[in-house]
Order: sequence, then C-alpha cells, then structure tokens
Amino acid sequence: MEHLVLGHAGMSDFSLHDGSLATVGGDVIKVWSVSSKPGGSVLREGTVEGATASLSCVAIDPRGRNKQIAVGLRSGDKSFAILSFDSLATLHLGSNSLQTLTSCRYSRDGSLLAFGSEDGCIYVHKSTQPELPLLSKLRGHSAPITKFDFGSDPGTHEPTYLRSNCESGKALFWTTHGKRQTPLSKRDTFWETSTCVYGDVASCCVLDGGGEKAVVVGDGASGRLRVMSFPSHLPNAPYLEYRCHSGSIGKIESSSSCVLSASRGVVFKWKKKVLAWDEGLTCTSDDMAELERSTSAPVPPSDASPTAMQMAIDQMSGHTAPPPRKANDPWRRSVVPPSDYVQGNDALPDSTLVLERVDGYDGRGVRNNLHYSNDSNKTVVYTVGRTLVR
Repeated sequence: MEHLVLGHAGMSDFSLHDGSLATVGGDVIKVWSVSSKPGGSVLREGTVEGATASLSCVAIDPRGRNKQIAVGLRSGDKSFAILSFDSLATLHLGSNSLQTLTSCRYSRDGSLLAFGSEDGCIYVHKSTQPELPLLSKLRGHSAPITKFDFGSDPGTHEPTYLRSNCESGKALFWTTHGKRQTPLSKRDTFWETSTCVYGDVASCCVLDGGGEKAVVVGDGASGRLRVMSFPSHLPNAPYLEYRCHSGSIGKIESSSSCVLSASRGVVFKWKKKVLAWDEGLTCTSDDMAELERSTSAPVPPSDASPTAMQMAIDQMSGHTAPPPRKANDPWRRSVVPPSDYVQGNDALPDSTLVLERVDGYDGRGVRNNLHYSNDSNKTVVYTVGRTLVR
C-alpha cells in the first residue's frame, strides 16, 4: 500500500502569502509551496508544543524578517500560539478568549494581529512585542466572527480601522482601539483586504494586477465561483461562473499569481488569466443572425403584471400569484459608496480563472470511491478521508 497524497483529516483554515500556504487541521499545521507540483508541495509540518486543543485558524506574518505564523486554538487553557515560519517551533502561547478562535489575520505591516472568536468579539494584539499584549477587545457582534479586514486612512499605511462579519450576517466598523464607527465615516478608508461581505455571499476577494480589477465571489450554498468587473454596482451584473466546489465556499484568498478557494477541506488553486474578448471564438453567419434575433427581441419589464392566460391557469389550479416583494435587506442601509466612486461599466471582466490543481480529498459521505485501473500494474485507488491510497 502506498500513500499518493496525504493531507489533513479535516482542514479548518488556510492562509496564503507570497507563494507560501499554511493549513491547519486537527492538531497539525502544514506549510506548502503553492508553486511546486502536486505530490511534493509540503515543505514542513508539525504540532504546537504545549497546546492541549486542536487548531482552528491560521495566519502568516507578512513581514520579511523573523517571519512567523499565528494559529488559533479551540477552547482550552491557551487561546493562540505563535510559531516560527522556518521551523514551526512554538515561540509563544497566549490567552484571550475562553471560546474557540474562528479567524485570525495580520495587518499588512505586521504591527497588529487580530483574532475573531465564537464569543462574538475580536481581540487585537500588538505583534511587534514578544508577549503580544492585548491592545483592544471589540464587542458588538451577537454571533461568532467569520471575517474581518484591516484598514487605514487614505495616504497612510498604519492600520487604524477594522470591518468585520459574523455568522448572523452583520457587518460592523471599528477603530483598532475598539470604538464603533459608522459606515459613512469609513467610506473613504483604504482596506488592505476585501473579505467582508454583505447579504447572502459566502466569501469574496478582489483580483488586482494583470489587467483591470475584478471581484471573485463565492456562492453561499451552490459551491460556485463568480468573477465580475470591479466595482460592480448593478444587481444583475454580467459575470463568469465556475462550478467547482460541492458545498459552501468558506474562504477565498488571492496572491499575485493565483487564487485559492476552500470548501469542506478541499482547496482549489486557480491561475489568473487576462482575457481579450475581441479575440474570442469566431462566429458563423447563422450564429450572428441568431444573436441579432435574440438581442432585438423585446424583454418584458420585471414588474409586469401576469397575463390573462397565466391568471386563468392560476385560478384553475387554485394558486394565486403572490404580490411582488420589495427588497428590504437590512444590510443595504450600511452600504455607503466612496465619495470619489465612479460607476463601472456592465461589461464582462477581463480576467478569468483557470483551474490548476485540487489539494485535498473528501471521501467521507460519498459512494463509489473505489476505482480499479486496468493497466499492467492492476492498481486499486480509493479515498479515506483526505487521503488517496493506492
């Protein structure tokens, strides 16, 4: 028996920075090389010395010198740990929340480290000091924290603000010292990352570089990725769709060379590619004629009343059409555009995603996962958890 790929028995979180990927699952942390080929991409792995609970979240320190990795723990004596990036040796064990830490992130300059918790609070630490003293505790959410971003004033690079999401769908704005802010006062804030969402979107990130900006959005339940032009203000803006994951996409992260999306412990690696729509597929005369007929056909307005035939059918079947409902999402009151906002066009984005590889195997809860290769070696391949075995 030979292990082909050995991953986590259940991946909890991942963090991407400069071609390095850190993943946590159970009590194990692994550091991968994103640029290497499958099968040999694990650079090192280890456990947190002194920790009595499993690992729940991870973040890579963006600083070049004395690079570190922060990991959050599930409820136990200690809340988080700081590890050496090169050796995964435990440098510090600290405490903040009595419940499981759900997310963590460094500011871009590495001066602050924040943890989100199941208790609905965010704990901000000064990461430039060895003991990581607690700077502030942000209280206001009524559900576990899912995502947050650091922000700064225009023209500066000092992290001064945060915006955050919780499982109940609420979005809040803060200073790093714990004072609540209004969305209007933060309309011109420069946000280091774009992970916080509104409404039913599960996760998102912004693609920058190699063309105009585009936003990648993960669907809540269908496991689909959508790429739209950025900024996109139209409710029915055109998009490129990729059907990939089998469940809700919990996290999307982007680097200069790739995009990673994760769902149910499986990570998809996507390569960014610039599109030139004027160099697309050639169309025949019949295709052009069909396109003209479809685009010239009148489109009824969305609020049009039902036809007499439809009303008669509904009356015969005992069904009546419900009255049209107006959008009344409470989060819409929190959306404030920047003061210099310029509406983008409604064209398709000029960036697309190309799937490069899939890391992780989810063989639990599925059938027909035993495969027989009819070659000279007569190989049997099957999945056990996240492990592919031959």
